[in-house]
Amino acid sequence: MVQKVYTSNIIRADQGFQVDGLQVIDAGAGWHRTYGATGWYNGTYGGGWNMSDDTWIRSYGSKNVLCDKVIRADQGFQVSGLQVIDAGGGWHRTYGNTGWYNETYGGGMYMTDNTWVRIYNNKLFYSSNTIRTDGELQVGESGNRMVVKG
Repeated sequence: MVQKVYTSNIIRADQGFQVDGLQVIDAGAGWHRTYGATGWYNGTYGGGWNMSDDTWIRSYGSKNVLCDKVIRADQGFQVSGLQVIDAGGGWHRTYGNTGWYNETYGGGMYMTDNTWVRIYNNKLFYSSNTIRTDGELQVGESGNRMVVKG
């Protein structure tokens, strides 16, 4: 027969707590343990953490994750299974007809083919130093060429 214990006092368990023979709170370290495809759940706000395999810790209830400190990802970052920031090299990767966009000023750079890097939102491109080409410089839609000989 299962006994229930009700108390308004502190329950002390120097050896931790077990449920159905499984340790759920460790003695000393205080780790809360779950088993199988389960995790920690907050009943008030409807979210938590869970694991359903040995690879990922998941946010439960499709909740966002907020961190007021640095989030470290030594192997880079992925979005929808695509690597967007590489490990080590730090390249920011985009896919398809996308690129880098500055939300504050409404401009950026992107690609829509294998040839040209384009400026987003018809912004101007500026350098306070030299802009160089080892090929040619084309001006206008017809691709007229400007050749400068030294």
